[in-house]
This record gives sequence, structure tokens and C-alpha cells, in this order.
Amino acid sequence: MSQPISAWGRFYWSVQRELWENRAVYVAPLAVAGLMVFGVLISAGHMVRNVRAALPLDPMQRIDAIARPYNVAATAIMGTTLLVGIFYCLGALHSERRDRSILFWKSLPVSDLATVLAKTSIPIVAIPAITFGITVAMQAIMLGIETAAVAARGIDPQQLWSNLPVFSMWLMLLYH
Repeated sequence: MSQPISAWGRFYWSVQRELWENRAVYVAPLAVAGLMVFGVLISAGHMVRNVRAALPLDPMQRIDAIARPYNVAATAIMGTTLLVGIFYCLGALHSERRDRSILFWKSLPVSDLATVLAKTSIPIVAIPAITFGITVAMQAIMLGIETAAVAARGIDPQQLWSNLPVFSMWLMLLYH
């Protein structure tokens, strides 16, 4: 005899189902992050010139000049995620009604409350968490590429690391 699934188990599997059916939730931000990292690889020499040009500036302008590519990349991912979230919300209940898969899902031991909570938790919890993780990973890769490029050109990487507020950028990203 099998044990009954708890309410949290039903909710967990409902969220998993939503993520399986809506791959754009994580594929679109990953694609944008991949494009940004590819762009950083191509423009690594230009980024070194930006670091060199920013060193004689006053501290606030220096931080702004060095952090600008990281902020642009994060903004691109957040914009993409916003569009994905909007389209997810627009199609959350309509698509099941249209293709009648709701009849199949209704046959499962999941209540309407669990379904609605799962569909609500995707844009409120899952999409921001996925976006944060992808953005942090992308910025860490960008920082690694830029560190290697700066070191290869004879600039001390400490100049880059001391003028780039990585953890405060990530904290602000989490807040955002």
C-alpha cells in the first residue's frame, strides 16, 4: 500500500510540472546570459581599455565605469525575464483550458488550490530565484574573463577587483 502524498509534495510536483511545461522560464535567461558572455569574450580587449581609462577617475566614476558592463548584462537578463513572466502569466490558465489538458490534470490527486498556488509561485518565487542565480553565474564568468584579460595585458587584477563592488551588486540584484 502506498503512502498518501503530503500537501507539500503535491505543491512541489505541481511547481515541477509548471517548470517542465514552461521551459522558457529558464531557457530564455540562459540564452541571454550566453549571448552576454559571448559578447564579453569578443570585447575582452575593449574592456581592458575601459579599466585602464577608469583608473585615473575619481572613485565613484571609476566604480561606475568598471561596473557598467555587469549592470547592462544584468538589465538584459531582467528585461528578458520580465517578458517571460508576463507571457507566463497570460498563458498560465488559458493554455490548459484551450488544449483541454486540464481534464488530465484534474484526474490527478491535486486540488485547485495547489494548482493555483503553483502557478502563482512561478512568477513570484521561481522566476526571480532562477534569474538571480543565472545573473550571478553570468557576472562571475564575466569577472573571470575580465580578470584574465586584464592580467594578460599587464594590469594588476587587484585594480579591477578593488573597484568592482561584486557583492553589493549581487545584494542589490537580490533586492531588485
